[in-house]
Amino acid sequence: MSKPRNTKLATTLLAALFLALAGCRSELQNTPDPYGDGYTPVGGAGSQHPLPSASTQPAPLERRTPLDRPELARVVTPRPGSPRLKPLGIPNGAPTRVKLKLLVIAATEDESGLSALKTFLPQIGVPFDTLIATQTDLTAQTLEAEPGLGNYNGVILTTAGLSYYDGSAWASALDASEWSLLRQYEADYRVREVQYFSFPDGAGTGMSWNSVASGTPNTMTLTADGRSVFGYLKVNAQIPLKDTYTYFGTPVGNAKPLLTTPEGTVAATTSWPDGRESLSMTMAHNYYLTHSSVLTYGLVRWVSRGVFLGEKKMYFSAHIDDYFLPNDTWDVNLKRNNLSFRLRPTDLQSTASWQTSFRTRFPTFAGFKFELFYNGLGFTPQAASNCNPAANSIDPLTSKSKCLKSNFYWGNHTYTHLFITNPAGPGPYTTFPPDPNNPGQPEDSFSLSRMNYELGDNIKIAGPTGLNLSANDFDAGTLVTGSHSGIGYYDYEGPEDNVGGPPDIPAAKINEGKSKSNPNLVTAMNTNAIRYLGANTSAPTTAPLCTSSAADCNQNNPSPNAGVWLTGPNLPQNSVLLVPRYPVNIFYNVDTIAREVDEYNHIFASFWAQYGRTTPLTWDEILTLESDAALMRIISGSMNPHYFHQINLRFENGSSLLTAFVDAVGQKYNAMFDLPIQNLKMTRIGDRMRPHGLRRRWCASHLESHDWDGHRDRQQRRPDSPDQPHTWHSVRTGSRRIGNQRSDPDCRHGTLR
Repeated sequence: MSKPRNTKLATTLLAALFLALAGCRSELQNTPDPYGDGYTPVGGAGSQHPLPSASTQPAPLERRTPLDRPELARVVTPRPGSPRLKPLGIPNGAPTRVKLKLLVIAATEDESGLSALKTFLPQIGVPFDTLIATQTDLTAQTLEAEPGLGNYNGVILTTAGLSYYDGSAWASALDASEWSLLRQYEADYRVREVQYFSFPDGAGTGMSWNSVASGTPNTMTLTADGRSVFGYLKVNAQIPLKDTYTYFGTPVGNAKPLLTTPEGTVAATTSWPDGRESLSMTMAHNYYLTHSSVLTYGLVRWVSRGVFLGEKKMYFSAHIDDYFLPNDTWDVNLKRNNLSFRLRPTDLQSTASWQTSFRTRFPTFAGFKFELFYNGLGFTPQAASNCNPAANSIDPLTSKSKCLKSNFYWGNHTYTHLFITNPAGPGPYTTFPPDPNNPGQPEDSFSLSRMNYELGDNIKIAGPTGLNLSANDFDAGTLVTGSHSGIGYYDYEGPEDNVGGPPDIPAAKINEGKSKSNPNLVTAMNTNAIRYLGANTSAPTTAPLCTSSAADCNQNNPSPNAGVWLTGPNLPQNSVLLVPRYPVNIFYNVDTIAREVDEYNHIFASFWAQYGRTTPLTWDEILTLESDAALMRIISGSMNPHYFHQINLRFENGSSLLTAFVDAVGQKYNAMFDLPIQNLKMTRIGDRMRPHGLRRRWCASHLESHDWDGHRDRQQRRPDSPDQPHTWHSVRTGSRRIGNQRSDPDCRHGTLR
């Protein structure tokens, strides 16, 4: 029997309360994009602006004053009973199996904890069903596929009592018989339960309440039992607890504390007389909160007894665009670009030395290397390799690059950094830089020969007569176009519209969609065997900047760690995969802290004014915001690289803007995690994104069930299902060790703790 839908639930007090407590910031998603990825070349060079986006917005430093305490402490009255439920059909003593899927139960659709779980579980790859208990009854058919086969191997309650405000009183979204059925299922099938946010009432959580709720920032540490649940964290990890409400409890009975603060316990496991086991947490969650992202993987491991479909790996890659070319520089007085800067050989030497030091200081980043995306126009073939920055050379940067080439990965960024638009577009537009081989060619012609020159001749720079790069450090099948241009994201005002122009921010580009990619570029990519093309996660997918469908405009991952296939009339299906890249608010035209801070505050002053901030942000505050955002992407398991520009590597007082950023990310990650970082060049990222998306689609289409009896797993395909293009392994032999965790990305594999 379906429960009547309560259309007022979205505005109930509890819903508003959870959003306030967990620090909802939906208003940040609509912050205007000040740059639109505009391109402003100087002296033959060009670059792009990193964009603020939904995933890179600066978060407010000052939160609203929180409520005195959450309403979870109110007395909850049982909901009136539904018709008697059919009991589970397990004969006494009969063996049981459970499908490898989780059940998430929430009282209402708009709970912040539900939003968090809907974000984090797909990142891990864990199959799950969601039951909104105020709308749908919990029945035996929900929990049991057939006698002895349970539908779920773990249950997560968004709140311990599933309480909600029905307009007149606080009530539980499950009635007494549904609670009884759930408890029976958990006991009979040995299925564990996580209470994602709970009030420590002593009776159902294993903790008694010992202080008032607090919204004050705090720090959690692991107990000995906590280290077995969250084994991917360092023994002495300091887990931040901020921008959320927290209760502090005292363990009672046989409860085992997992996470503690100076004020009390905030997570504990409890065993019950009927054999059930539960894990309760006493802090609110949301999808953008660090503690939620850090801890949810451990909850999945615990609730599933370490056997689940999915994986957890951590990735971090940093791309540096426009190598060999100069970038514009921001003028703090004029509030616009003025002059330019090209990397010095001493900067490259300092970067290589810093990179070695970084790997030593942070062992989890042991294999870290920057990936330099170069433009051959700035390369000087005649310059001899020379490791001495003071030596005479026709081009000292080329000489130093030849000397230090093995310290970095390398990638194709087109020969001239051509800004590619769509000849069939509305115009007007210009071709910049001009074609060196055809100086008389009309500016508005993006010929096929020009495209082949941009791609193919730049590949030759990596060859024996150029940098002479090894196959390990360079792959000719990868490409990042200038300003991510040519794939539907266009600025028809032209790339030169802000050179020496007024001190304002250029207009945003228009996203016409991937189907409007430049046809000659598409043909040239096919001719030059390009398999992976860098994309921009901040490309707008909504009006007015998106003029096609949201799906066609999208350059972001369609699902976690899946790439985006480029489509076009001259392109074979599934031949070029877009690899989304994250922009960072360390801008393409800044080389010093003073310029970065000035431009950041010039752009975001009105944004911060919404939150009462009237003074400029400092470099330390900007660095904290940007490194926190990057850390959250790492914790999410995203493979997407972050991208920067060669100007950001200018060394000043022992560091550069970019190395300071990576240092901050490394410090924060290394302080919490034991899992080694996977630092992949773009080719390897694309190689993993390509089958990752195919696997997920195959699983959704063809895999009917996958169950576990406590010893081995079994998978059942739909009758018309073709073979999945990956080898089948058992859970025990199919997983592999990453750090102290076992992981396997195949959708039919389990992960054994």
